Amino acid sequence: MLWVLCVDGLSFDIWEEFGYQLPHQSEMGIPQECYRNGVPFTPDVWGSMFLGSVYKHPKSKETELNPLRLRARRFLRNHGIAWSRRGAKVVPKGMGDAVPSYLVFQQMPHKTVLEDYNSFSWGIPAVCDGFTFKSYQGNVQDHEAFKSMVFSTYCRSFDLVAIYTHLIDEVAHRVIRRGDRNWRRLKYLYSEVHTLYQAITRRGEEVLLVSDHGCLGGHTHKAFIGSDQEFQVDNILDVRSEIERRMERILGVKG
Repeated sequence: MLWVLCVDGLSFDIWEEFGYQLPHQSEMGIPQECYRNGVPFTPDVWGSMFLGSVYKHPKSKETELNPLRLRARRFLRNHGIAWSRRGAKVVPKGMGDAVPSYLVFQQMPHKTVLEDYNSFSWGIPAVCDGFTFKSYQGNVQDHEAFKSMVFSTYCRSFDLVAIYTHLIDEVAHRVIRRGDRNWRRLKYLYSEVHTLYQAITRRGEEVLLVSDHGCLGGHTHKAFIGSDQEFQVDNILDVRSEIERRMERILGVKG
């Protein structure tokens, strides 16, 4: 079987800085069409990756909050103030628990590579239905689920599994300087991803580790790919054909 571990914000440079080296790993280019406001836009990148062509996600569906209130709420959150209709409360700086569903991205109306195989997917923006940008605590909970799926008997009953975590991106945005609390938290999260990769390969299963962009304070302009096997990927649009190539070999037939 093939696992695609989708780790939002995982950076090639930080991965190497923390001392991790897969048999095959490199940066991937990101088409400019997947940028918004000068940086890679998460739903566009993930959607394009699994579609195999540029995908422009429609405008996000927001809650009843208008853009100004959203920006104000994010600002408070980043300064350690959680706000709701019940009022504000002070929490540890950088750990604010804002309303957990202020942006929702619905599933794309196109066929992705996952639909060609006996597959299971979970949480991938623009690919899986109803992705929601969550609060910090929501991302922690989803990350725990992400880890547990690697060891799930149910997930291992499929030929292709693609699962997603947003927590590394969340924490990387909070790093102010190397060595601070969030930097140490980031280092631990990278070690968890590496441990999951090793757990899969030790079982004799194949894995692609991919990100939509790097992140340290802000988004970088390169995505990441790593694997136990050689790959033929230059940019994110090549990931679909790489999955197809591997599945053809694993199953012995085309999807």
